[in-house]
Amino acid sequence: MSETKTALVRSRLASIAGAPASMLLALVLFGMVNILAARHYRRFDWTRAQLFTLSPRSQQIARGVRNRVEIVILLGRAEPQWRDAVELAERYRAINPAITVRTLDPDRQREAFVAFLQRHGLRAGRSSQSDIAAEAGVVVVNGDRHLEIRRDDLAALGDATRAGGGDATAGERIANARVTVERALSSAIVQIERGDRPTLCVSSGHDEIPLQGSDESMQLFAQELEHDNITTRAVELRGTPTVPADCDALLIAGPRQAFTDGEARAVSRYMQAGGNLLLLLDPFFVDRHHAPSGLESITRLAGIEPTSTVVVESDPQKLLDGLPPMVFTAGDFGAHELSRNFRGIDAEVLVRTARVLRTSGGATVVPETILRTTPAAWGETGELDAVRDGALRRDGNDIAGPVDIALASRVSDARQRPGRAANGRVVVFGFSYLVTNEAMTPAARARFADAALLQAAVGWLVERQDLVDVPPKPANSAALLVSAETVKLVRWYSVVFIPLAALLVGIAVLRARKSVE
Repeated sequence: MSETKTALVRSRLASIAGAPASMLLALVLFGMVNILAARHYRRFDWTRAQLFTLSPRSQQIARGVRNRVEIVILLGRAEPQWRDAVELAERYRAINPAITVRTLDPDRQREAFVAFLQRHGLRAGRSSQSDIAAEAGVVVVNGDRHLEIRRDDLAALGDATRAGGGDATAGERIANARVTVERALSSAIVQIERGDRPTLCVSSGHDEIPLQGSDESMQLFAQELEHDNITTRAVELRGTPTVPADCDALLIAGPRQAFTDGEARAVSRYMQAGGNLLLLLDPFFVDRHHAPSGLESITRLAGIEPTSTVVVESDPQKLLDGLPPMVFTAGDFGAHELSRNFRGIDAEVLVRTARVLRTSGGATVVPETILRTTPAAWGETGELDAVRDGALRRDGNDIAGPVDIALASRVSDARQRPGRAANGRVVVFGFSYLVTNEAMTPAARARFADAALLQAAVGWLVERQDLVDVPPKPANSAALLVSAETVKLVRWYSVVFIPLAALLVGIAVLRARKSVE
């Protein structure tokens, strides 16, 4: 045998012998990768809008779970909501191993399903996919306690699938449903962990922004707090000598009628007894002139003076096209704990007609800044006619910027309430826009931080640190919702027009080559 043939044979034998070794090495590497992946499990979400990631607030809630919490999915695999519900629950489990997830399919796990319903006293019924179903779609369990998320609340999950995936309205429904169900799950986890539910009382009787009812109410804000496991309740303060003692915090939002001395004393007694106050106080005019609101003696207890001014911003980067300089954005957040997490993230608060707040003379406590304007702003002391007519020129009587428009403080002599660390806390905003329905819409939340800042303020007052620590995830203002007509057009482009264009280009190139030859 020639040397060439011998070398060829050896090469082929080496190749044949090396193939099993290579396959074995590949299997070993594959096994090692799987073992590492199982031990160091991580979830990645590379979508631009972080569609498959919990909001920062929900992540904070999940990380704070100490006792074992189980999320039980009571949906059948054939139901369109099943996949989204399981995916959402798995997000919580991935953050904290104290949270576990279990699925109970009424068809495949009938005995275990029925036993679970009986053990927790859940009501059974029927669905379009099964002869037995639970009224609850998801149940959060902690020992013998449980909280339900009703099947009706999950109805829009998977709706886009049923609509063929191309209906824009269906896409909006499923996106909103995911947000709503996440909030409900986070609220259930907080409630079952804490066991209590703080109450925010909302004052009425002085033409304040109403809690419910009209488009100009704070109904959306109340719904947000409900998702955060905080109860809101209207309380009448006109002519009443006391504020209910079971109010963990009192909200007075945009009063347009002055408080009497007796009513102000009632609020002062509530604060000195350990109550907490959130005051949203717009510039106050009577007969077109600046006037006291009757609340000055209350804020003075916390060292805060609401001045008789209207804030005017002259920095063009803070102004909005077509709107007067009393409407502007502010993004200079102070070092107070309820606002410090907004620093460095380019958060902006939309301000509509605010007044300047400052430290009152002779104050025994020094308030801390939550939000201030740029140095180009000032506090206009002119009367209402000057503000309306746009005759805004800074003079010696005005307050030079930067000026504070939100402050936090404490009542120095407030008594301790049993079992509460938050006693005599005070937050004052020089404007009330951030509590309105307009500021709470998804579009507004996507662009401005008004809603997040207000929720952080409530969290600080009622001792809900998860609301203070992390601003909520902004809405995705650039979500792509494709209609059925657009899907058909894309299909025609991909199946017909693009191949046809390629064919025509090929024919043209072929004819060009023949002409050259």
